[in-house]
Amino acid sequence: MAREGRQWSDFEIAVSDYLTALREKAGEPSYRRLAELTGIKFSRLRDIFTKQNGTPTLQEFIDLCLTFGKDPADVIYKIMKDLEAKGVSLSNIPAQNDPANEANAALASADNGIDIDAWANQIKAKDSVRDSE
Repeated sequence: MAREGRQWSDFEIAVSDYLTALREKAGEPSYRRLAELTGIKFSRLRDIFTKQNGTPTLQEFIDLCLTFGKDPADVIYKIMKDLEAKGVSLSNIPAQNDPANEANAALASADNGIDIDAWANQIKAKDSVRDSE
C-alpha cells in the first residue's frame, strides 16, 4: 500500500520557491552540477526544487544557500518576513483562547504587588555597602 508523504508547510514551500529563484538567477545549473557543488544527490535536489517527497533538511538548505552565495540565516529571515507580510502564521504556539496559554499569560503579568525596581535598588545598595567594606 502506498504511503502519503509528509505535507510541506508554507515555510518549506517558500524555501523551495526561493531556492528555485536563486537557481534561475544562477543560470539554471543542472541538478547534476549542483550535486557536484553541494554533495547532495541530484535526485534529491530534483525533489527539493519540485517539492516532491521529503522536505529539505537544514543541512541541505544551508549547503544550497552557501552554494548560491547567500547567508542561510538571512534567507530564513527574509522568507519569514515575506510570509508574515502575506499573513501566513509560522507559529505552532496554541491559540490565544487556550486555557493553558491564558494561565501562563496571567502568571507572567502578575507582579503580586512587588515593586521590582525597589527590590533592585535595595540589592544595589547592599552590594555597594559590601564593596566599600
